[in-house]
Amino acid sequence: MLELNQFTGSSEFFKFNAFSKSIATEGIMHLCQKGNCSWLITDIDAHLIAGNKNKLMQAESMLVAIIKQDETTISKNSSEKGANLRISDGNGNHFVSQYYGYADLPKFMLTIWMIKNELNSFTYMLPSEY
Repeated sequence: MLELNQFTGSSEFFKFNAFSKSIATEGIMHLCQKGNCSWLITDIDAHLIAGNKNKLMQAESMLVAIIKQDETTISKNSSEKGANLRISDGNGNHFVSQYYGYADLPKFMLTIWMIKNELNSFTYMLPSEY
């Protein structure tokens, strides 16, 4: 079972991949490793890097990513598990919306916060780590 609430604050930060300046907290790394969600952070990061040219994205100091399984595809007879990703400023301004035809998520809904850091990039964290 993926216990994400155990992460409160972070004493270590990790470079997520070689292609990004973004960093991740211990909770995000746990999510990636135990929940097999590295693809999700990579996709979110790609959206933020591509959106970096957008003045609205540059002006925000905090963004919120919510990925939620699509209830219409969840059934006992269906092997498909779709999901919707939405990136916003947390105040109702949505910047990115993406549908995944298949997403094997460890939970029905995941929330990830992205805070601008001194590297002119983002620090990915769980809400409990803020």
